[in-house]
Amino acid sequence: MAYRCPACGRAILSRRNKLCGFCGEPLPAESLFTTAEVEAIEAAERERALARKLREEGRAKAAAKREAEFGGGSSGG
Repeated sequence: MAYRCPACGRAILSRRNKLCGFCGEPLPAESLFTTAEVEAIEAAERERALARKLREEGRAKAAAKREAEFGGGSSGG
């Protein structure tokens, strides 16, 4: 479902913002996320950020372990 600003007719960029991102006019409540929906979205974003951080830390630890096991430089000879 496409939500449009009733003032300027352009697509609503974010249903979390109370004002149109183009004309700055207030958006109708029925086109916005509810407080519960915003909280659920933000919780999901926090979970994804934490999962991404843990993956990155795991990769860094694995790389450090490989570095320690196999050495990082080449002896060239």
